[in-house]
Amino acid sequence: MVVLAREIIRYDDVLLYEGGGGTPDRTLLDETGFGYPPRYNMIDQIGDPYINVYRRSTSSTRVFAITLSLGADSPQALKTLIRDWENTHKTGSERVLKRVTDTGGVYYLDCVPKAPLWTKRTLMGVEVTQGYEAANPWWYGDAVEYVSAFNAGVPVPIAVVNGGNIPSWVVAAIVGAVTEPKITVSTGYFLELDYTNGAGETIDIDCQPPAQIEHSVDGNIFGYRTSDSWINRVQVPEGSTDVTIVATAGVATCTLQVRPRYGAKA
Repeated sequence: MVVLAREIIRYDDVLLYEGGGGTPDRTLLDETGFGYPPRYNMIDQIGDPYINVYRRSTSSTRVFAITLSLGADSPQALKTLIRDWENTHKTGSERVLKRVTDTGGVYYLDCVPKAPLWTKRTLMGVEVTQGYEAANPWWYGDAVEYVSAFNAGVPVPIAVVNGGNIPSWVVAAIVGAVTEPKITVSTGYFLELDYTNGAGETIDIDCQPPAQIEHSVDGNIFGYRTSDSWINRVQVPEGSTDVTIVATAGVATCTLQVRPRYGAKA
């Protein structure tokens, strides 16, 4: 017999729900927003009364929502529970929702909480519907690291795997002496820096918008990327592929991080 893992939902590292009796006073009644986010199909009217032209589709923000029945041992305990829930979901910066599905998958969502909706309150129980809105609407998993090194002007392919179902932005750390490092993904897009990294120095690169390139000594060196670089497109496609690194000189270590991303996760 296959034993399924318990479903677990955490927000900002606070446990909200755990199946299988892990949170005995809480029952998960509903869960929405786990599929692909809403999309807009861009269709142009071109002047011909008999035809329009489809251009592309874009995704909107995701709202993932849960409805829970919450119980307490006393009316006062219920008031405390409601107050704590409100404090956990107060407005502020983007935080992380962690969802462990009943098949054992672990997925994260960077999101901000919507206002909780309270209904069906009794002396020692209440229902709450809690929404989480994600400007970047994609679920993601734990990052996998791949370590290699530059070999001056000789291209070095690094075999990587994106276990998700949509492309994933490259994150890289370059440590040690290297001149004009370049990182190219299999789609042909690349990031190249007109810059020399010294011995013992580090360049940290995050290609996900808003992209960042930080140097351990000089700080922000985003402006040193070459004019042909398209950093926002330096993404690893789904499945197995190569990321190639090359430079004009140097043998610095290069550590890549590939974090699987998902359009939908049930």
